[in-house]
Amino acid sequence: MHRGVAGVARQGQVWALFVLFALVGRAECFAQAATPPPAASGQGVAVDPENARKAMEALNAALEAYKRKEYEVARRQFQQAAELDRRYEATCRSYLALILAVEGKPAEAATVLKEARAAGLEAGTADAVGSLLQAIESGKLPEGPYRTPDARAAATTRRGDGKPWWLSVTVAGDYVSGIALPNEADPTATPTEEEDGRFWTRVHGGYRFALTDHDRISLSYTFFQTVYGSVDDFNIQAHTPGAGYEHAFGDRLLAGVGYDYSTYLIGSELDLYNEQHHVYANGLLHQGGNFWLRGQYDFVDLEYDVNDDLDAQAHYGTLTQFLLLPDWDRYVFLTYTHGEYDADEDFQTFTSDGLAAGASYALSEKARLIGSLGMSWERYDGEDPIEAGETRDDGVFSASVRYERNLTDHVLLFVQYAFRSVDSNLARQEIESHTATMGVTFSW
Repeated sequence: MHRGVAGVARQGQVWALFVLFALVGRAECFAQAATPPPAASGQGVAVDPENARKAMEALNAALEAYKRKEYEVARRQFQQAAELDRRYEATCRSYLALILAVEGKPAEAATVLKEARAAGLEAGTADAVGSLLQAIESGKLPEGPYRTPDARAAATTRRGDGKPWWLSVTVAGDYVSGIALPNEADPTATPTEEEDGRFWTRVHGGYRFALTDHDRISLSYTFFQTVYGSVDDFNIQAHTPGAGYEHAFGDRLLAGVGYDYSTYLIGSELDLYNEQHHVYANGLLHQGGNFWLRGQYDFVDLEYDVNDDLDAQAHYGTLTQFLLLPDWDRYVFLTYTHGEYDADEDFQTFTSDGLAAGASYALSEKARLIGSLGMSWERYDGEDPIEAGETRDDGVFSASVRYERNLTDHVLLFVQYAFRSVDSNLARQEIESHTATMGVTFSW
């Protein structure tokens, strides 16, 4: 689902900037970036001529970066200009507020706008800034696609800052309990539960081609590797190239389709395990107010190298309802998933239904807490091959909590705990697992 939302960040930015500059009355700055607007704050304060020159250069550079949608660069330059010459403080704070608004942070934008007015914003734009402040506080600014969870994540990983490419590298370590090892002497017996530490890394990158302001094609590649400390039969390596297309229908509906191909290697020797062809379609709809609805359909064709009898096709449909509190900095969600897994062998074929609820809460500008609870039911077809006369029926409960914090613009630290419990009518399928994770993501 993450693939579709960030695809129209550019359109969301253009629309938001148009509205914001219309309110503030600063559209002329795009055409006259080399001539910074007049400043009122700090009037009468003696400024070192060299600092004044550097402040003017920083302000010009900030406006140029703003035009190119390089918001992190613009933010630093605006802050530097305000520090060097207090006469530009109010102007710089105004632009910093606009950047926050475009990034989908209206509460923080409102705070900075208040600081701009307190700093003495010139009378010619004070009323316009007040109108913008009122619009932000009342939630009347357009809810463009850039203010969605995936787009916010894209912005966090610098995928939405105007660059046509993105790259992220995650390295992490887990402690895992409840690793189920089958009893080779008695296949009907409850598996042995082991615990182990594992190290994993994920590299994800890609390139986007903007066809129009509403259409975008993306190419991506993902590498994933998990290495266990002692249970090396569970080592996994995966390679996944993919491609996607996204289209924005105004600022209310985003739709996308895509395809990716995965090769999974497993075991201490990393032997070929299976190949997966994945086709998906998704959409994100702004229903109005604080409500957003996301839907996705996935089709997966699995071809197993270890055993042709395991080959299968899977269909999954997912609906997620979001409620913003009052924006994407804080929201709750409810998800329903229905899936059908059709394997060559009946005992491997099953139907699943699941419900999950969760919340995402911004503790500060750099820190976030995310939690979820879920329950799914899996009903298998055909008689179990080991326990004669039995048909497998599982109930799966899961819970997770995650804390993440941006250490810098490019470094994200995260810790996570996950619990999973399988309640089955077949004793050997019952298992409980706990996973504690700590890792860091580097992104550009």
